[in-house]
This record gives sequence, structure tokens and C-alpha cells, in this order.
Amino acid sequence: MNRLANPGFENGDTPWIAPPEPDSISFAVSDIDTRTGAGSGGLRVSAAPGETGSRVAGASQEILASDFPEVVSGYYRVDDWQPGGATVYLQFVVEVVGGNFADSIGVHEVRFVIAGVQQEPLFLPRARYVLLDRAAPKVDRWTYFAYPVKKAFETRWGIAPAAWQRLRVSFELRYEDRATGFTDTLATAHYDDLYAGPQIDNPNRPD
Repeated sequence: MNRLANPGFENGDTPWIAPPEPDSISFAVSDIDTRTGAGSGGLRVSAAPGETGSRVAGASQEILASDFPEVVSGYYRVDDWQPGGATVYLQFVVEVVGGNFADSIGVHEVRFVIAGVQQEPLFLPRARYVLLDRAAPKVDRWTYFAYPVKKAFETRWGIAPAAWQRLRVSFELRYEDRATGFTDTLATAHYDDLYAGPQIDNPNRPD
């Protein structure tokens, strides 16, 4: 059973929200670029030549089930990809607040980079990385992604927690470390047919 509600954005934006980061940009439901059904989650980041820094656009949802999802899967489609002096990439994030970890960190994340960077883009004490694909994303086509996220927590953090205060999954388009003196940065992407739950129930598994 899918632990994500409204996984194809067919019913508007609820219960999706913007990622829990300062100055994050929320998604927009699209009825044009869809893989199946009538909707997808559209993301856009941009910067003019004089702008620096970082930005994240995404769709985030809290998982209310009591079991840790075995796998997260879905599809993405990139329409524009112009880094323009920035590190631009796609990722999904599984974030746990609380939990029976052996350290004193209050928030534990595994960030799954789907495309766009050759190495871990940021160092954060709360985050560990899995790089699914280091290449730039393919443009104008739907691309499948999936990863056993429960096993990733076990290998990156030592455990997949049995209980927590909050468990959240976010699907993101980001840029980091933008320098001046470059052309515009512009990237747009869509996510659709998203899934989090048991491996056996993954509806996106290729035949």
C-alpha cells in the first residue's frame, strides 16, 4: 500500500507542501506535463546573472503510517536544464525527526540524488547521501527512479528507526553555490506517480 497520499497530484496540492527549508519554493500542480492521470508536481528554480547562493523547489509530505517504508519510487521529467554557473540537481529526501538513533542528532536524513552532480553537493551533519545517477538528467522524457530507503538508513545511520516523531519525504529540484558572472540559471522538472511503502507493492516496478 502506498504511504503517500495523492501520489500523482490528481487531487490538487493537498497534502503536499513546500520542503521544510528557509526560502524554499513550493511546487505547482501541472495538468500538461503528466506521465499518467491528470496531474504532476511541477518545480522551477531560476537565477539572474547577478544572483548567488542556493535555492530549493519541491513537494514534501509527512508519512503517517507506523512502518518505515522499504522503497521510494517514481518518475521525473526535465524540461529545461541550464545550470549557468550553479550546481543543479534532482533528489528525494527521507527525513526522520526523533527516533532511536545512537547519537544526539535530532534530525536524520538520507538524500538520494537522482541526477545532476558527480559528488555529494553539501555537507550537513544531519544528512547522508546516496547517488543514484551522477549524470545530467535526460530532457523531455519520463525517467524512472527507485531505491530501498529502509536499507539505506541501515547502512548510512546504523538503523532504520522503529518509531519517530515525524517522517517526511520530499521530492526536490535544487541549485547550490551559484557564482556571479554566468548566464541565467534555469531548470524545470516534474514528478509523477510517486510511491513510498513495501517493495512488493511498488506499482512502478518495470516489467
